[in-house]
Amino acid sequence: MNWKKNIGKRLLILGNVGFWVVLHVVWWTIFGEEQPINDAENTTALKGGIIYYSLRSVLITITSVTPFTVIIYSNWFWLVKNYLAEQKYWAYIWRLFLLLFGVSFLMSFHPYLNQSNTHISSGGVSLFRVPDTLVILNATFWITLLTTPFYLSYNWFLQNTQLANLKNEKLETELSFLKSQINPHFFFNTLNNLYALTLENSKAAPKVILKLSDLMRYTIYDGKESAVFLGQEVKFIENYLELQKIRLHKKSEIIFEQNISNLKLEIPPLLFVIFLENAFKHGVETLRDNAIVDLQLTEKEGVVKFYALNNYDHEERQTSNGLGLENIKRRLKLLFGDNYKLEIVDQENTYRVYLTINLTYLE
Repeated sequence: MNWKKNIGKRLLILGNVGFWVVLHVVWWTIFGEEQPINDAENTTALKGGIIYYSLRSVLITITSVTPFTVIIYSNWFWLVKNYLAEQKYWAYIWRLFLLLFGVSFLMSFHPYLNQSNTHISSGGVSLFRVPDTLVILNATFWITLLTTPFYLSYNWFLQNTQLANLKNEKLETELSFLKSQINPHFFFNTLNNLYALTLENSKAAPKVILKLSDLMRYTIYDGKESAVFLGQEVKFIENYLELQKIRLHKKSEIIFEQNISNLKLEIPPLLFVIFLENAFKHGVETLRDNAIVDLQLTEKEGVVKFYALNNYDHEERQTSNGLGLENIKRRLKLLFGDNYKLEIVDQENTYRVYLTINLTYLE
């Protein structure tokens, strides 16, 4: 949500507003107590009354605090940004000193601030009075020292937030790219099958077209979503297998077993289609008969397990599975991190896929 993205900026604004409000109130209270109107012995001799001296204390507060705002924000948005953040330390230090000294020198002319009582003394004897500029310079130095870490912390928070957003955007872009690679690959194979049926004037062609329409609707509309119900993915697999059964003219055994406790469990779409395609393209289509495709999909307490087995003719099988398998591996890594396990066993003319996805971490 947008407010989460802007939380650092909003906290900085609230912190600044709160700081200056408190500082103005504290200084106004101090100046107000020091006004002559609060001296009972002189009250009758003073003109203007409480309103005049209240406004006077407000004016003194504003003119006294404003130079500190100049120092803090000049340091934040000029010196820290252009020099300290760029690791130009000496350039930052001497410019900061000039800023503090210049503002302190101007503040020393303030009618309220130019009455320093700070003295250097020894043995009870006053040696000399510390110049107002140095007294104010000391105050501005400590204010700068205390406020700079707050801005550095904000910058750190902002940079980490931006990096996290960029990382998420990169992942979303890459996932979209991988899904866009899966869909055309799948439809390319299916349209080839449909083309073969139309050449034969097969009566199965209309049924294949209807099944293909259902599959396209799922991949185009549901496939673009970040998550679908597990039951929808099961229906997709059933339609896919039904389409394959219609087009196949060879003896084959196609099995799909499922044991799912929660069909409403959300899962990214089109996770298993690559394994299905490979089972037929590199398995069934390499055999003249006795082809086997054994699929199992189970779910219990948020853990999804997918198993696929197919046999193949080693001499007829292509040596490469193409980009599909590499894409699904990359997609699984991006989606689930360390919360999945994919094992592929290829031996004795049999190809097995074991995929386990732990979705409990999303709860």
